[in-house]
Amino acid sequence: MGVLRASLEAVYFVITRKILNKVAFGKPQLGTYQFATRLLQKWRKYCCKINRFPSTVYFIGDTPESDIRGTNEFNETTENDWYSILVKTGVYKDGAETSYPPRKRCENVFDAVGFAYEREHNTTTKGEIVSEIDYDTCQKVSK
Repeated sequence: MGVLRASLEAVYFVITRKILNKVAFGKPQLGTYQFATRLLQKWRKYCCKINRFPSTVYFIGDTPESDIRGTNEFNETTENDWYSILVKTGVYKDGAETSYPPRKRCENVFDAVGFAYEREHNTTTKGEIVSEIDYDTCQKVSK
């Protein structure tokens, strides 16, 4: 969104000689996550007949400055657990420093989904992890 927005602002200024008045929506603005929350609640009620928000939302992203930052900041404002996962594909490259650390790093989206599945599968209803997978050895580790 950053490059597109800057381009539109520049074109607008060249044509009108005025600064474009704008309101930005997207990550990391909290309104984006509030909208996602409402959408998830409606989808679960309509499709699954579940009239409550999931206890954990796994947000997979490749951009620490927007995806991870927004997820972590929104997690601080909500009762539900928004769990940030940074994938080492797309924008982010392994080894790069980030001001917004994720709760988990994975090689790719497939691994991130696998991690979320295993974490949910091995979690009690109170959120306590009873066992987990050691991804280096692919062995289940009891807690």
